[in-house]
Amino acid sequence: MPMDFTVTEISGFMVIKPVGRVDWEGARFLDKEVQRLIDAGHILIVFNLDEVNFICSGGIGALVYNRNKLMHLGGAVYVIADNEYIAYVFEALKFDMIFEGYLFKTFEEFSVAVLGGDEDAEKPKASKKAAANGGAAPQKAAVTRVAAKKAVPSRVAKKAKKS
Repeated sequence: MPMDFTVTEISGFMVIKPVGRVDWEGARFLDKEVQRLIDAGHILIVFNLDEVNFICSGGIGALVYNRNKLMHLGGAVYVIADNEYIAYVFEALKFDMIFEGYLFKTFEEFSVAVLGGDEDAEKPKASKKAAANGGAAPQKAAVTRVAAKKAVPSRVAKKAKKS
């Protein structure tokens, strides 16, 4: 079953919210999504891991890799995780120290610290349909739902490029 996630723009920040398991294939897909966002000119990325119930070492590695890449470009990666599992993993592996200052327990904490206290900022709960119909969705929020496709192993992709 593919991993689902949403991508929402909030005040210039691209919020990626995966749902369920972030396994090796899902981590590679998230890497590609971050690269797509960078290619589109976005350098402020937020990973909201509230609905993640498993993250493999590749997923953790993707967070760190993208953090380093975006910092080099003058951007940043923020992590929101009001989730005991994610908190445990981050503390056990000391990733809470790597993301110090960029790790928040709730969207509200992130909003106050990074968006300047605008707790009513466009929260990533809007849907395309609500926004299009003038519903309760904030006007600045743009949500995209993505279902991860099965990733091609990198060695296979490299061989295909050479051909």
